[in-house]
Amino acid sequence: MSLDGRELILGVTGSIAAYKAVYLLRELGRLGAGVTVCLSEHAREFVGPLTFRTLSGRPVLTNLFDPQSPDAVEHVALAERCHAVVVAPATANLLAKAAHGIADDFLTTLLLAARAPVLMVPAMDGGMWEHPAVAANVATLRGRGVTVLEPDSGALASGLSGKGRFPEIADIVEALHRVLAPVRDLAGERVLVTAGPTREPIDPVRYISNRSSGKMGIRARGGRAPPGRGGHADLRPHGAHAAARRGVRPGADGRGDARGGAPPSRAARRSSSRRRRSPTIAPGTPRAPRSRASTTSPSI
Repeated sequence: MSLDGRELILGVTGSIAAYKAVYLLRELGRLGAGVTVCLSEHAREFVGPLTFRTLSGRPVLTNLFDPQSPDAVEHVALAERCHAVVVAPATANLLAKAAHGIADDFLTTLLLAARAPVLMVPAMDGGMWEHPAVAANVATLRGRGVTVLEPDSGALASGLSGKGRFPEIADIVEALHRVLAPVRDLAGERVLVTAGPTREPIDPVRYISNRSSGKMGIRARGGRAPPGRGGHADLRPHGAHAAARRGVRPGADGRGDARGGAPPSRAARRSSSRRRRSPTIAPGTPRAPRSRASTTSPSI
C-alpha cells in the first residue's frame, strides 16, 4: 500500500533500538511518504541527526528553542500538517511523559499539539514492559485512542530474554496503514460481547459450567465501541460480574447474595425449610394432652 502524499512525523527516543528507526525511515520514504524526524536528547546519543537528515532530506528537529522552519510556532504547525505521528522506538520514559501530559522537549510538546493519529512502537529491556507503572501508562494512552503496539519477544540487548524487542519494520508499516485508513467494516452494526461462565444443561436439574471470571470479555468490551471499526458493543456479563452490575456483592467463592455473604449451605437451606413447615407456637400456650392408644386386647 502506498503512502504517497502522506506527511508523517517520526519521533525517535533514547533506546538501543534507535538505529532501527533508520530502517523504518527508509521504508517510509520508499513508500512515498514525506517524513520529518524529531529526536529526543537521549536519542542523539545512539544515532546522530546527520543520518536522519540525509535519509529524509529534511532538517531534524531536536531543540524546541532552535526552530528549523519559518513557522512562528513550529511544533504546532507541524502537528497541524501531519497525517500521523509515529514514535519508534518509544521508551518507558516517553510513554510515561505522554500518558501524564508532560511536555519538556520538542517531541513531547508536539505530541500534545497533535490531532492526527499517534502510533507508539515501544522498545525496552529487562522486564520493563511488564512493570505495573508501564502497563498503567500504556492503558491510559490506549484509552485516549493512541495506538500502542505490542513489543516482540526474544533476546534483548542486556542479554536477557523477554518481551520488549522492537517490532519488525513490516509490522510497524502495516499498523501505520491501519491507523491511516481504519477498516470500518462494523459501521452501523451492534456487537454482543458475553463475559463470565457458560452453562450447558444436562437435564432440568444438572448442568456443566466453568469458573470463568468474565474479566476478558469485560476488558475486550472496554466500555467503548470496537476501536476504529465503527460498531457499537453491548456487554452481557454472567455470574459474579452480572451480580455486581445488579448491585449484588459476590462472596469469596465468586457467588453471593444481596447481603454480600456467600449463599447458604445445603444443610442451612434444609433447616430453613423445616422451620417454614413447622407451625409457630406462641410462648405460654398450653399443649393439648396426647391421647394414649388403648392397651386392652380385643375380645375373642
